[in-house]
Amino acid sequence: MSYHARQRDKNERPIIDALKAIGASVQQLDALGVPDLLVGFDGRTYLIEVKAEHGKPGIGMKKCESGLRDSQEKWWSLWRGAVPSIATTPAEALTAIGAIDDHGNEVRR
Repeated sequence: MSYHARQRDKNERPIIDALKAIGASVQQLDALGVPDLLVGFDGRTYLIEVKAEHGKPGIGMKKCESGLRDSQEKWWSLWRGAVPSIATTPAEALTAIGAIDDHGNEVRR
């Protein structure tokens, strides 16, 4: 059986680096339809889908109206945990986990 590594968005590494810089633990996920990142921060767990741009399809990827691929739309519709966040930038990822507010200010803990 041949294995082909899943292609990651170019902005995923800066997002991971920003999350780790504030002390979050980050695990990349690879299953079909599953969000890209499992993030632990401040005693909570978050799922983050990294997108190059909201709603902009990648090469050869058919996306639904939501901006997700069909496989992602299906997985998200069946998921019964917290709703995953979509991030295109490190700031969006940090906001998604509550490390900064919508204005980019650090949230005091």
